[in-house]
Amino acid sequence: MPQTALTTAQLAAKMDREALGIGNFDVITESGSYRGYNATGTPVANLQIALTHIEGSGGRAWQVGRTQQTASGTPSREFRRYRTSTGEWEGWAEILASDAVATAAQGMRADSALQRAAGDPAALFLDGSGGAIYDFTDRQALGIASVSSVPSAVTDMLGGTGLVVSGTAPKAALSSGRLTLRSIDSTDQLNRPVPLIPETADCVLAWSQRTDTSGYKAMIWQHLVGVTGRTQISANVRFNGAVPVVADGWMQVFIAGVVDGAGSGGMIAAAPHPIGQWADFVLILRSGEKQSQFWRNGVLIDTFSRPTTIAQTTTTLLRHPSAVGAGQTMGRVLCLHRAAADGELDLIRAWLRESFTSAAANDGSSWVEPEISSVAAMIRSKPVAGTVGAVIWAKAGIEVLRPGSMTKLVTAYTGLRWLKQLDAMDTVFECQPGDATSGSGNNLTAGDTLDVDGAMANMGLPSSNVTTTVWARTIGQMILDHEAATGDAYSRFIAAMNAESARVGMIASTWGNASGLDGPGGGVWTTAEDLALLCEIADQEHPEFQRIWSQPTWDLEIGGPNARITSIGHSVDFIEYGDPRVTWGKTGTTTGAQNCMLCQVIAPGGSRYYYVGFGASSDSIRYADADAVFTAAADGVDWPVLIPQLRQ
Repeated sequence: MPQTALTTAQLAAKMDREALGIGNFDVITESGSYRGYNATGTPVANLQIALTHIEGSGGRAWQVGRTQQTASGTPSREFRRYRTSTGEWEGWAEILASDAVATAAQGMRADSALQRAAGDPAALFLDGSGGAIYDFTDRQALGIASVSSVPSAVTDMLGGTGLVVSGTAPKAALSSGRLTLRSIDSTDQLNRPVPLIPETADCVLAWSQRTDTSGYKAMIWQHLVGVTGRTQISANVRFNGAVPVVADGWMQVFIAGVVDGAGSGGMIAAAPHPIGQWADFVLILRSGEKQSQFWRNGVLIDTFSRPTTIAQTTTTLLRHPSAVGAGQTMGRVLCLHRAAADGELDLIRAWLRESFTSAAANDGSSWVEPEISSVAAMIRSKPVAGTVGAVIWAKAGIEVLRPGSMTKLVTAYTGLRWLKQLDAMDTVFECQPGDATSGSGNNLTAGDTLDVDGAMANMGLPSSNVTTTVWARTIGQMILDHEAATGDAYSRFIAAMNAESARVGMIASTWGNASGLDGPGGGVWTTAEDLALLCEIADQEHPEFQRIWSQPTWDLEIGGPNARITSIGHSVDFIEYGDPRVTWGKTGTTTGAQNCMLCQVIAPGGSRYYYVGFGASSDSIRYADADAVFTAAADGVDWPVLIPQLRQ
């Protein structure tokens, strides 16, 4: 007589046993589908069990078990379970066929296993947890079109309450190849009308942040004056009692009502947070005594007990309580309204770190062509001892194009070579009335003087065209004098540029002016291959490129009757905002050239290569395309080797 169909509890018990016709499901470690019968290996009322094992990353996996009863009266059922990063399996939970929603929290977590394995933090909220996620590394989430745009609001990735800009809006910026939100003014402010931190529930608040300058910088405030539980999280500060004291290089969490922490007056201890360095922070608030925690970069800073309630008011992010210099940069913020389960903090921290580190895996995977819209691009390896540089990858590498102000690499290289040949590195460059030039970096007037370093900095960082004209005219005259010749000094320098270009092997390049403008002198033309070659040669022969064109800012000392010091910033966003991958570089932007860039990049293992990109349709695409190439190079090139190769 056939046995009756198994109940849910009986089936779950059987699925946890060793034999289901195929052996122990627990030992299955390869993705795939498997079929079996009951525990004895014989059909029970034609009950069949099919299991699908899906192996994720980081030791995580999930399994889906489906039952099929061919006899009438017993519907099909589906069960799921989730294996944690420690290798332990949670119990099976039934997924109702009617709406595919788990009937237990374990089933919800099983359902999110793939998202977890992929590092998607939204999976943490599939069990119904409240909270919010703000990703300042995503242009779409910020509602902006380019790096220089100002966001009007910041979207909650979970669809909840967004952040609304108040006062002077924080600015978008590139950092470590990713977009971030940067506060630069005392009135910068992002408000969330609905409180971020719940009143009484357990909570995980996590964020990634870098403080750029000294001075008291408020990161996250949920603040009601005089109320126990008001929250202030600030950089470059320590709280002495409830009074903030400026202390550069520290991150302080102040929650009114905490008296049993390790900090001053029993408050939460401050975490070291050196200026200019990224870090991830996790604040865990739990009910009860000495259960809450404050972490920095995975290091436990302090344990404490939270107040009974947290003040419920507007939450403000990136707010300056003082106007001391430029401020702070934030990558991502996550607030989970429950306690974190095993392994979830690792997932949160990994997601936070993605906001300030390259996503490149460098895991031995094969080369994948980067998806870029720039007209041309190239990677050329920087040679190590005993080797020569080599083209690793190119898109339209030999197409002749306009380079814009990347021309100034040729201008600077030619000038340095002549200055050193003539033993004239003490030359003073004086601006004359006829040197006025259209375009970028017009910060000099007649009578202003610069030394060699100043001229190099002004040409390379803000791409000063007037400085370039002064440089070309001055050195051109020195060449004429050396040759005991007469003629136009500027034209003589342009001839020297073309001669140097041909000498080093830039076979497809012609130079009609020193600045890179499209029209004067017939314009300028070159290829990615030619410029990448010159990057290598210039880097080897002249340390000035690395020393000067690597600086995000430069205090430009201008002599003459109007002597002054003015600060100039780099036109390469990667350098201006401290991307650790990019050492030195130069942009180029004209109507004909569109948006171009060349730079030296640090690859995994410490190798170096030169990147040259031409013809991006916008400033933001210039950097997005470069970042895509950097990531592809880290993922799909064998580093470090003498001559790196694409993995096939």
